[in-house]
Amino acid sequence: MDIQELNDYKTTNTSLQKSESGEVLAYKIGHSRTYPCVILSNKNNEFKKYKLDVIKGLIRNEGYMVYLRSPKGDIKVGYIDTNGLRVLKDSDVFSDYDFTVYLDVTTEVTGDLIYALM
Repeated sequence: MDIQELNDYKTTNTSLQKSESGEVLAYKIGHSRTYPCVILSNKNNEFKKYKLDVIKGLIRNEGYMVYLRSPKGDIKVGYIDTNGLRVLKDSDVFSDYDFTVYLDVTTEVTGDLIYALM
């Protein structure tokens, strides 16, 4: 899935902007973050549709904002709770992704320390 397909990918049940019909509008790429947040990055910048479907199923109304790191900027996806964070961290599906959790602008949590947040 390339960046354009990722921008066109739609989700439901997210905190992102919705049209009047309730359809979620395209992902937002921005430079400011909502904290606490989780940044998912992949060395190859590949965003496979089945992985996005897993993330889509984990979206909740509050918790950690999830961003996908892309060459053009961070892509805001939606909120996941601590159970969703555990699924992302423990799942073999995301074994090729690097996780970084930011509790605020200066506090970064990586590696096994992420389990302390769950």
